[in-house]
Amino acid sequence: MRAPRREAAKIPETVSWWAEFYEVIRRIPRGRVCTYGAVAAMAGHPRAARHVGHALSALGESGESGRVPWQRVLGSRSRQRAAISIKDPVGGALQRALLEAEGVAIDERGGVSLDRFGWFESGPVVTPRKKSATQKGATKTASTTKRAVTKTVSATRKGVTKTVSATRKGVTKNSPPEKGPTRKKGAAQRSAARSSALAKIATRTKGATKRQRGPSTKRRTR
Repeated sequence: MRAPRREAAKIPETVSWWAEFYEVIRRIPRGRVCTYGAVAAMAGHPRAARHVGHALSALGESGESGRVPWQRVLGSRSRQRAAISIKDPVGGALQRALLEAEGVAIDERGGVSLDRFGWFESGPVVTPRKKSATQKGATKTASTTKRAVTKTVSATRKGVTKTVSATRKGVTKNSPPEKGPTRKKGAAQRSAARSSALAKIATRTKGATKRQRGPSTKRRTR
């Protein structure tokens, strides 16, 4: 009985992403390195580190290995270190030699310090982790608290606005009209003018009566 043949691993249907991966890798300067995950994230496809590996392994068949500096892409070991992840000893030795020729320091295990030789366009790319149930609950509680505080503040502002407007209306109703004092002063002045005119008329009338009475009395005395 012959053992059944294993089917060759199918290349993922992400060939359209390879050009984007190559474009990012071409921007890595000489003497610097980057990780597979960071290249995928900067190309707009986070969590696609394996697809970057498939794209780099296909460079030998396409003949574009000379145009893309594949040796500058390493596997991530921690946030501060990366390492050569090629399992083929020949390919690993070639990658090591190319990096050392560019001035990259590599330790005995093939590790490279990202703090010293790492390259990232917008800082180290950290894969977003799924939020735990506790974090989700805390986020919901914080959002609910913010909404409640916002509603309370808005209600307080509305109450203060209504109180101020009612106070202003009451002050306006109770305050005397501005034209009242002016009218009273005008009426007083008019009455004073009338009284003075009447007084003048009375004075003239008295003088006239005295003049009329004077000659009559003289005639009687004679």
